[in-house]
Amino acid sequence: MKTTNKIQKQFIQDLYGSSVTGSYISAHNLSSKQLMQIYQNNFFSTHIDSLKISYSKTLEILGQEAFEQTARDYIRAHPPQKESIQNYGHNFSTFLKKYKVTKNFLYLPDLARLELLLNLSYYAENTEPLNALQFAQEHTKDPLLGKLRLHPSCYLMQSPYPLDKIMQLTQKGSLKILENQQFYGLIVRKHFCPQLLPIKKETFAFLTEIYNNKDILCATKKAVQVSNNFNLQKELLFFLEQKVFMLKNTLTKEKK
Repeated sequence: MKTTNKIQKQFIQDLYGSSVTGSYISAHNLSSKQLMQIYQNNFFSTHIDSLKISYSKTLEILGQEAFEQTARDYIRAHPPQKESIQNYGHNFSTFLKKYKVTKNFLYLPDLARLELLLNLSYYAENTEPLNALQFAQEHTKDPLLGKLRLHPSCYLMQSPYPLDKIMQLTQKGSLKILENQQFYGLIVRKHFCPQLLPIKKETFAFLTEIYNNKDILCATKKAVQVSNNFNLQKELLFFLEQKVFMLKNTLTKEKK
């Protein structure tokens, strides 16, 4: 007699495979193959639909048929590990780098990575961002602003492709996409709507230092190394307006 563990392994093998080796009982006189096809159709269609929602621009550029085949092969290569499919597909961009159907779309992995970050931004914790008054008060107590951190909904994105322009493409659209254009972007969430903002290289360098838990002095030095035109006061006003910052201990307090 097969153990439960062996039965589960057999079912998973048949679910992802192209042939059915197990024996399954149906109340509707269906064969094992017919029954497994029903399971496969439900399972794959559900997860493919989830990937379509998360990677809608990738879907739009590839077209439905190519995307569905790509998604199906991805699911087979990277089976879901959790019951919830809300955030399924975290390594979809990595898969696209080597996948046969998408290898000629050199920018596609970065586009998929961007879509993942936009999705993560949408579902990030609703922590209160730092406003101008709180920033001034904190700066008075700690001139180096050592507790300054990026808001959980904010993400940084760097790519050799113009992702902001690619996001405006459709399958029928055209854009001469060249490498080494070095796009730097900041993802912010306003009114629960994630947005991609193009930023300068020095701004990206500054925010990267903050992300790496460096104080404002270290972050400014790094930005100035990139460009002497970096204007800290102007950038801080922009960051506060975009609700980029929070304090290190804010998240901890709200979780308690």
